[in-house]
Amino acid sequence: TDRGQWEFDKLIVTSPLDEALAFLDASVTERRLFSAIRTYNYWVLLCSIDDMPEQSGYLPTHFVAERSGHIMMWYHRWPGQPLYALYVLDDGTRSHEQIERTCAEDVARLGGRLEQVVDTRCWKYFPHVGPEDMAAGYYETLEALQGTQNTYYAGEIMSFSTIELCAQYSHSLVQRFFTGQSSRAGLPA
Repeated sequence: TDRGQWEFDKLIVTSPLDEALAFLDASVTERRLFSAIRTYNYWVLLCSIDDMPEQSGYLPTHFVAERSGHIMMWYHRWPGQPLYALYVLDDGTRSHEQIERTCAEDVARLGGRLEQVVDTRCWKYFPHVGPEDMAAGYYETLEALQGTQNTYYAGEIMSFSTIELCAQYSHSLVQRFFTGQSSRAGLPA
């Protein structure tokens, strides 16, 4: 790290495993598995919008791959303020400018006028692997690596992209490998 090199007896990696390749002394199998991870770009744009009803809403017709890059949901939190949060899933093929332009077009179709993008955040969402990797036993291979070189893996790729499920998996992992107890999820000790 920028504060020096550290050594530990055990390591639990909860960061995105594809990014962990930058700091792990990864085996050939770990490199293969972690390199197979795919994600979506999850955009949140805080925008000043005029002529938009002061409410929140969903666009279920945009919940399909063909509508990637379009607004899936908008959130109006502050009554009397023209600030809205727009939520967009993207397949990684669009630039920041394209996302903003598509959002402005979507807002116009909803009857509003996007005046200004105040702030934008984009992060990797929903780590997953393709069907070929799943069929080839991706998760069985990854689970079999738990504890190899005293390294353990948790986080979204091991469960699902919700805090609750990540916490449940992490709890189960600690119970399986560090306390000798079986978990509530029924995983063997």
